[in-house]
Amino acid sequence: MVWNDPEKQQAGVRPSYCMVNAGFWGKEKGQLHRFFPWSQVSIPLNKPVHLTAGDCTCTETDTQILWKVTQTTFRTKMEAEIACNKEEMLLINHESPDGFKRHTRLWNCGNGFGTVRLYEKHRGRWHLIDDMEAGSVGCEYGEYGA
Repeated sequence: MVWNDPEKQQAGVRPSYCMVNAGFWGKEKGQLHRFFPWSQVSIPLNKPVHLTAGDCTCTETDTQILWKVTQTTFRTKMEAEIACNKEEMLLINHESPDGFKRHTRLWNCGNGFGTVRLYEKHRGRWHLIDDMEAGSVGCEYGEYGA
């Protein structure tokens, strides 16, 4: 990872990927990460936010931020579709552990809602094994300002 290498940081080398992170809080907490090369990332400039990285999107509407994330292994798949109402999100002042403020506008809330679907692969086809409603989802969206 570029950000863990002080020599690369000093030389101004930036990451060459986009990371999509989905997770959950609580005693049984966990996170899922997917990494996409920039060739698979689209961020239109001077338009409303519509980030696409592989089969994941964030588009973030006028009233909501929307996330659609798919995490796949050889035999299992999770699809999450989560929304947060913009009017319920807080603009927070976040400082990185190294003391720098890299996000000029970081929005956060714990009122997200949506669905999570779990699939298992049998004989080459995906079969739905659970379809859940999700509530009190932690959502975060930031504008990077180096």
